[in-house]
Amino acid sequence: ALRSALLTRDSLTLFAGGGIVEGATPAQELAETATKFEALLGALDLSP
Repeated sequence: ALRSALLTRDSLTLFAGGGIVEGATPAQELAETATKFEALLGALDLSP
């Protein structure tokens, strides 16, 4: 699970991603990435 954030003086940029694993489909990986990103937003009390 890859999640990170970059905070500067006037902005916050969030990142989420992962690696492709054997047997995974692009749709599964996209859904997993979206779930990870939503967790970041939730931790910051934000919504997509």
